[in-house]
Amino acid sequence: MARMMSCQHGRPSHPGPVWVGRFGAHLMVVLPSVNLTRAVHSAVAAWPYAAHLEPEDAAEILLRRMAHAAATRLR
Repeated sequence: MARMMSCQHGRPSHPGPVWVGRFGAHLMVVLPSVNLTRAVHSAVAAWPYAAHLEPEDAAEILLRRMAHAAATRLR
């Protein structure tokens, strides 16, 4: 999966387990082909870079980056 921006800002928006759960749930709703294992893996990988964001916003950033990467590969 695409990498999140490498910067850390202040405090997490939510406790880790809550953030990971919401991030993963959002990925699975928006992109049903993502299974639970992949969603959790992506959320845990994103946490250090995006914990200061709302998890749904962070997931949307990841989805946009994935779409951009896929479009770039198709060129």
